[in-house]
Amino acid sequence: MSKKIYLNVEGIGNEVIEIFSKTTTSEFRTFLCNVADYKDDSNIILKLYKHDGTIIPVSTEIESNTVDEPYRLVFRKTKQLSQIESCSNSCKLLANEEDDNQLNINPRITQSSTKPIKTPCPAKTKVEKIEMIYRHNIERPTFNKEITDHLKEPTFDIWQWKENGMISLLEYMFIELKLLDYYNINFDTLDNFLHCCKLCYNKNPFHNFVHCFCVTQMMYGMIHITDLVKILTPREKLILMLSCIAHDLDHPGCNNTYQINAKTDLALIYNDQSPLENHHCAVFFYILKKPETNVLESLSKEEFNEVRKGIIQCILATDMAKHSTLVGQFKDMTGNFDFKNEEHRTMLLLMLIKSADISNEVRPTRVAEPWVDNLLEEFFMQHDKEIIEGLPESAMMDRKKVKKSTTQSSFISYVMIPIFEAMAKVLPNMDDSVIQPIRTSLAYYKNLKV
Repeated sequence: MSKKIYLNVEGIGNEVIEIFSKTTTSEFRTFLCNVADYKDDSNIILKLYKHDGTIIPVSTEIESNTVDEPYRLVFRKTKQLSQIESCSNSCKLLANEEDDNQLNINPRITQSSTKPIKTPCPAKTKVEKIEMIYRHNIERPTFNKEITDHLKEPTFDIWQWKENGMISLLEYMFIELKLLDYYNINFDTLDNFLHCCKLCYNKNPFHNFVHCFCVTQMMYGMIHITDLVKILTPREKLILMLSCIAHDLDHPGCNNTYQINAKTDLALIYNDQSPLENHHCAVFFYILKKPETNVLESLSKEEFNEVRKGIIQCILATDMAKHSTLVGQFKDMTGNFDFKNEEHRTMLLLMLIKSADISNEVRPTRVAEPWVDNLLEEFFMQHDKEIIEGLPESAMMDRKKVKKSTTQSSFISYVMIPIFEAMAKVLPNMDDSVIQPIRTSLAYYKNLKV
């Protein structure tokens, strides 16, 4: 035999427990403490109140109740004899009982106004759950000239590399750009940072660590083929490389529209304003809070603030809801673009990460097309989830209606080509290395039958 007991736990909310005929009073008391996430000990007093305020014994003989009239469960600390004797005003002691002796059973409610209020933080939780062994005295990677030259080209075949090999390639990029020397970045710290970032990427079909590498490698390639490597400052290079690595950290596999419609923690925390991009930024900076992975440790406070500002700007710019606005603003600058103008340079950084983020079709078809299939599969999974959860359905993610050829042709025509052509008005060597491969991809998808 068993019975259900409905409780209103002070400071937390409503709970329901089930006790059995063999349950002892001691076990029942422990059960009540567990409900409130509180450790049972002899210094704790549990009080149960009926709906009318009557106190009832904490016993397994307790009567069953209803969800409409739950028992109120209250926790109090026992008073020590010395405390009672030292109190000259018994009335004052009784008056303060409710405040001073009430237990803090809700971790988000503090007993003292001087203590910080703890709120849920998905980014912090993600980083704290990462289990990794920090490595030391790591040898720097070496590659032959054929690989290092190819690494600077959009045609680089990422499918030839495993994830740990990609980390070594990323390390080489930082070394070749002289970022380790300029910012005094310890190589072990860089290696641990990259491995931590890899673990913070989820195993999604598209938004995963390999996508992170693709975006970063394309960025590295573009700043070389356009000679930006000679124009950008070390700070700008650092901002771009770190932004690419961080730009999709802990992506859940469903876009901002889903987050907002489903009222997820991310949507609520960031008030529906680019919830994913804000989360990616937060995860990145929580990674930097670990000394073993803080690649910006040697920066001055002023330099760190500038780099942080730039990274946040870049990552937030990858929200596709802002795409048309940002590209339009950049187009207005291309007629009189000035590398000495800080506003122009900042906008160029945003265009670089935005273009790198959507750059798969710059690559040869055999390298790029698997990414289209991966992205569509991720879209289809979201649409399936929307149906199950009764959310508004994303029509462009319906596996019964979406046609790869049509979807990709439209994306290349109306999203990719405009941004890359705008950048080509400012940067050299874009036509042959970037624009023409995109047009080749467009022709391929227009002729595709599926």
